[in-house]
Amino acid sequence: MLKTCATVRGKRAFLQGLVEKSSTFKIALYTEEAELGASTVLLPKAGEVVGQNYERKSVGSPVYSEDDEFAYFGFSGTVEWKNSSISARGAAIYVEELSKLVLFVVDFGKLVSSTNDSFKVELVEKMFRI
Repeated sequence: MLKTCATVRGKRAFLQGLVEKSSTFKIALYTEEAELGASTVLLPKAGEVVGQNYERKSVGSPVYSEDDEFAYFGFSGTVEWKNSSISARGAAIYVEELSKLVLFVVDFGKLVSSTNDSFKVELVEKMFRI
């Protein structure tokens, strides 16, 4: 089961100043059999997608924003696996340099698939708030 959230250890890493703008942020896709949620610490191999042209990908640099009440952290743009055959229920965004510490888990809400086509994940600019 996947549950959309910022992980507890990911939040702690933010508050401790371990997550830096220059960190390498990546995304991994997961099947519906994966067990990911708030208590996830390091990127698990179990339940990760296996498919044509699938590999973990960079999500680029983070986006920081704020309003009158909160500060936000997230990413913008789209991550794309071209000419792929993938079925995924969700994703994990992690920091490569922190032993693949998972920051966010995203449940797509349903199984999403591509067959010899593009598989795309739209990133969200306000994934985490403090």
